Amino acid sequence: MMNNGVGVFKDCMVIHQYNILTIENDGIRQKIDLSGGFPVSLFVENKKSGYRFENWERKTAMFHLSGFDFTDCTVIVGCETHDHFGLSEACLAVSVLYTGQEKTVKQVFEIYPGSPFIVSTLYAKGSFLTVAEKAEEKATGIEKKAEAIAGILPHEDTVEAIGLGCKHLKLETVSLFDNTDTNNTLVKTGEEMLYTGRVQSFDGNLFVIKDYIGGEALLLAKDGILNPGQFSLRVKGTEFAEIAGSGLDGLCTDEFVPCYGVTIGVAPAEEIKRAYKKHYGKVYRGDRSGALFVMSNTWGDRNQDKAVCEAFIKKEIETAHFLGVDIVQIDDGWQKGTTSNSALKQGVWEGYYDFDPLFWNVNKEKFPNGLEPIVAFANENHVKLGLWFSPDSSQDFCNWQKDAEVLLGLFRQYGVGYFKLDGIKIRNKCCEANLIKMMETVTQKSGGLVSFNLDITAERRFGYLYQKQFGTLFVENRYTDWGSYYPAWTMKNLWQLAEVLPAKKLLFEVLNLRRNKHVYTDDPLAPNGYDADYAFAGVMVANPLLWMEMSSLEEKDKDRLSEIIKVYKQHSKILLAAEILPLGRMPDGTEFTGFQAIVKDGEGYLLLFREYTGMNSYDFILHDLFACRLSIKILAQNGDAVIADCVSDEGRIHVEFSNQNNYVFVKYLIC
Repeated sequence: MMNNGVGVFKDCMVIHQYNILTIENDGIRQKIDLSGGFPVSLFVENKKSGYRFENWERKTAMFHLSGFDFTDCTVIVGCETHDHFGLSEACLAVSVLYTGQEKTVKQVFEIYPGSPFIVSTLYAKGSFLTVAEKAEEKATGIEKKAEAIAGILPHEDTVEAIGLGCKHLKLETVSLFDNTDTNNTLVKTGEEMLYTGRVQSFDGNLFVIKDYIGGEALLLAKDGILNPGQFSLRVKGTEFAEIAGSGLDGLCTDEFVPCYGVTIGVAPAEEIKRAYKKHYGKVYRGDRSGALFVMSNTWGDRNQDKAVCEAFIKKEIETAHFLGVDIVQIDDGWQKGTTSNSALKQGVWEGYYDFDPLFWNVNKEKFPNGLEPIVAFANENHVKLGLWFSPDSSQDFCNWQKDAEVLLGLFRQYGVGYFKLDGIKIRNKCCEANLIKMMETVTQKSGGLVSFNLDITAERRFGYLYQKQFGTLFVENRYTDWGSYYPAWTMKNLWQLAEVLPAKKLLFEVLNLRRNKHVYTDDPLAPNGYDADYAFAGVMVANPLLWMEMSSLEEKDKDRLSEIIKVYKQHSKILLAAEILPLGRMPDGTEFTGFQAIVKDGEGYLLLFREYTGMNSYDFILHDLFACRLSIKILAQNGDAVIADCVSDEGRIHVEFSNQNNYVFVKYLIC
């Protein structure tokens, strides 16, 4: 709360005095000059070291939205605490309202206790030009009043401009990819030295700017929908950096709509990506259960909606109880309406209410008694129920209120607390705003008891970084029917994403390994060559998804999954809070690989794998452990691994595996 120009929440503080706005906590300080009627970032400081990224010589506004005139606006500052309806940890939120004659922009900064990052998001209200209109306006040659301050404006459509002020900088770019139906490399990185005096543009989503002499770094994350091939960062030599792309393109609205935001942070270069993951984990707290979860969904066996009925779902729930699965999710087919993915008859992929006003009623042919018997049977078996749902993308999600009421109705009547959101088509900012309103409404009115599982496998969707407080991400569809599923490929995608994102945000699949053996013929990495618990272990630092008809599993696979899930659930609460880091080499089916889960100093878990390789031993380099002896307890394995209890000065630990395609899951503690 703002009191005499000061707001405080735990170690977070905002001070607004003499037109200088200071936002800080124990790790970061940003000072912003508002004296000219527009915001100028004076510096961003690592408070632990005192190092600053700054540029005193160039007085440049922090943002530039097309057509917004700073010369005619008034500025009001306020602050509050909030937690995104309980989805995030509580933070101090600072709002700066710039009110012009025709347009209004609200700049909101969020700072979380104990995190050296500040989130900056612009909210726009009014009429904004399309790309074509901007080009036409530039060509007229007519002078505008706003040109009086043109010298201080960054490039058009900049959402964050920040000084660097260092001669010797390197840039690391991290590009993330969704649309996983066509992408199987989800993270790409690059690095180059920045050149003084040269303006350069870079594609990507996370940018780490390193003072490679001083050892300090500035991280800029573009909190928006992924647009591969479209640049997000513009750097002028080693002087200034701008994050581009608001997402406003022809927007005309009388209410505030969020632009794409930016997360900025400071830390030592070798620590900053790990610090960012911890920050992300504050914005998305994890599942409301306080633990990682195991979900099932039958779509992975490619029967689509053909098998879905009361008797079949009861068999799935019965098997889920035996295996220890937390949530049984019924995919497309439970509802009266038919989608384009139906195997039974032709349907639609949007415009659901026009196609059938009762589209989202329960299908009485498949569930003649409604969902009540399913819910009762699930409760008897201590299994939660989830449903597939497709928000209506037609006319910019104009039916968002109807969608919200459908979800809330299913929650209130049946207690359904997990919804997979699929079929989403984001075409413009209005689509985004209405979809956000739908999710916020459901979250708020359910008291936070409804969670979303956001499919990012196709179309233009929110992806990894935009609106990240909402739910888990359904990362990929993979099928043995098409030969697109390999346990090593799935683990590789988790392994790469875990380098930059908290694994608790992700849902990754495990298939029935015995199906479609003929598709893989003599492939040495074919799914049939793996134990079921190995495939599960490969994704269990995230939220495992049994992407299959569980009732069709072979008995030996049911037994193996039951055993590993039993172990997993004993530790899933601790794993949710742990820091998950990749180990070994990137999985490709022939490597030594794995994960380390750091619970606290000197305590954690190791999940180690020997893939299809002729070597039987490997020295894993651990994180934060050097020259020490460990007490190691083996929790699960599918072989006879031998793990040395001594960590070398370089952090190496020697592990021997008895066979190919072996894993071992252990808990460690420094002696």
